[in-house]
Amino acid sequence: MRCSQLKVGGFGKTFLAKDYLRFDKRCVVKQFIYEYFDGKQEIRELFQEEARILLKLENYSQTPNLFAYIHEKDCMVQELIQGQNLEDELRQDGKFSEQKVLDLLAEILPVLEFVHDQGIIHKDIKPSNVMRQEPSGKLVLLDFGISKRLYENQINLTIENKSNKLATQKNYSFPDGTVGYQAPDSHSSFSSDLYSLGATCVQLLTGISPENLQTLYDDSWIDIIKANISDNTYKIIEKLLATNPLDRFQTAQDAIWELENIEYIKRKNNVSLSTSLLSSPVNHYKFQAINTLAELSEDAQIAIPHLIKLLKSQDYQINSGALSTLVKIGSQAVLPLVDLLEDQRVEIRKNAISALEGIGKDALAATSKIIELLEDPEGEIRWYATIAIGKIGSSAKKAIPSLIKRLRDEKAGVRAYAAWALGKIGIEAKDALPIMLETLRDEKNEDSFLAGLEALEVIGYDITSININYENDGTTKNAKEHIIYQREEQRKSLEIQKMGGGIVLEWRRPLSANTPPQKTDL
Repeated sequence: MRCSQLKVGGFGKTFLAKDYLRFDKRCVVKQFIYEYFDGKQEIRELFQEEARILLKLENYSQTPNLFAYIHEKDCMVQELIQGQNLEDELRQDGKFSEQKVLDLLAEILPVLEFVHDQGIIHKDIKPSNVMRQEPSGKLVLLDFGISKRLYENQINLTIENKSNKLATQKNYSFPDGTVGYQAPDSHSSFSSDLYSLGATCVQLLTGISPENLQTLYDDSWIDIIKANISDNTYKIIEKLLATNPLDRFQTAQDAIWELENIEYIKRKNNVSLSTSLLSSPVNHYKFQAINTLAELSEDAQIAIPHLIKLLKSQDYQINSGALSTLVKIGSQAVLPLVDLLEDQRVEIRKNAISALEGIGKDALAATSKIIELLEDPEGEIRWYATIAIGKIGSSAKKAIPSLIKRLRDEKAGVRAYAAWALGKIGIEAKDALPIMLETLRDEKNEDSFLAGLEALEVIGYDITSININYENDGTTKNAKEHIIYQREEQRKSLEIQKMGGGIVLEWRRPLSANTPPQKTDL
């Protein structure tokens, strides 16, 4: 085992090591230095107690695992947890939001429930002892160096020499925790850990250590957080920090039940449950989950990978439901959708670009890839791509050359939406004016013609200078009058269809005369 020293403190020295027996897997070695404590056997037994506790928590994913205890070397080998502790995160990113603290409580309270169920009091919960593990982001509770067990089932700890065992538990005193986080009743019960967790929340919300707050504000020190959090969240932290142990949450589960009444946590739990149902073999549950996630919109971000998978489904109802839910989630779904634009299957590309079109201006990060799709051989994909560029709007000005090219597309719908998209980009698209005027002279499709005229006006061209002859009655109207007349006729036709009953499929027209153009001088 190769080692390099990390720090000196506590019971001795801590080393970063590689374990030969685990294919050079990195680990942590903690070595007890006997002479630091003038030969006090009691302190050595405290060091051994930490090993016993880690063994009791063996294979739990949110506390470090003990790999070995080497008796003759007075050292233990434990799992290396890589990441950033919450104290460093606070220093780097600043004060935590209410939601971020609620997330912390929702994840750490079940960890404490597990630890307490093993009869263990941690005794030193604080931001530096909670690690956000990389790359998972999972929170891990560290440093059981001064923890204690309230009751003991006989434990034997196997070491390198299997004939040796750690001594069984003996009676000795335990060190106190960190000032400011320690409950007034000391660390004599599980609720004292909950007090420390409450003090941790206050520090993360304020950026000020509990010790300093207690010195400045006496018994009212937690009132400093009132202005920045809801009453319900304040009540939970207040109950975690109750001076009288009987007024405090008695167990982590008590605090969890209270936390689950917070609306934000309710929504988060709803997202988690619905996400798990997306993998159900029963379509009814999938539909139910998709509909719930759609209602939760941006809160449903964790479901994105599962929804992306469903977007590839051969079931039209499933993939269309996934598509609309991704649209409601918004910008966080953009990059995963962009990845789908590389798919060889036309239907998958169409679903992805359709979702990006629905996301609209928040899909700005996808602009470059959408521009590539303006050349897609599949006309329907080009059609959705032009709409998506228009929905992104003026920020997509680098698409102008490609949109100009699409003004000559073989598909009338693509030509119409290319003109509409140029209009949505606005004055920045003035270079398109000559080509638009040229293509409009030969345009045979009425919708494309109208879209082109509307786009000219939005970009800043005076369309009243364009005259349109009506061959059926020999009259002439300028382009502005023609647009108003044609759109009104379309509206009347649609109303007649609706009055006739049945299902009316309305084509998604570009910019209508009912929405006043945004005139801009050239």
